[in-house]
Amino acid sequence: MKIESSDGRSLVCPAHTLIKQFSKGVDVLCRQVFIMLYGSLETYMFQLMERSFPEIGITESILDQSLEIMMRRKWDSKFCKMSDVFGLGYMARDLNNHCTGFEMNFEGQVFKNPLIFLDELAKIRHKIVHASSILEEGRLIFINAKVFHSYFAFAANLTEFIDSLFVNRFKYEIEKINPAEA
Repeated sequence: MKIESSDGRSLVCPAHTLIKQFSKGVDVLCRQVFIMLYGSLETYMFQLMERSFPEIGITESILDQSLEIMMRRKWDSKFCKMSDVFGLGYMARDLNNHCTGFEMNFEGQVFKNPLIFLDELAKIRHKIVHASSILEEGRLIFINAKVFHSYFAFAANLTEFIDSLFVNRFKYEIEKINPAEA
């Protein structure tokens, strides 16, 4: 097979080699998509803090203060710290109640607590970012592409809860979007 790129270069190889490389590429792509989705959740959190710090009179070093909240902590501690800083009234049991009936299943492991689930996702993210090519138990870190739909649903459910904390505290407007029209 010959594959030509727009810059004039080309790759020539047997079809079986190309197919083998594509399957490896899908695994790499799934790991990268996972990192991007997880990063989008963190970006959402930073944007909320960036918007909310001025509401409590803090206008300088917002990124540094946001990093202080988000780094080197488990997710419950992140939420507790945000609650302390912004006066959100966060309670772990409220998040657990919000997620009641929502199955959090990652790679066959079912989580009952969204905070433990988030901590597990953070561990996986760190493994991928810092050691994606290192074998774990004799194999590369694997993210099944089927997980992305349920992860997106979990993130939507989680952000609905977080939005409610900030809306109740700062009276932010929430614009309802019809997903079919987005």
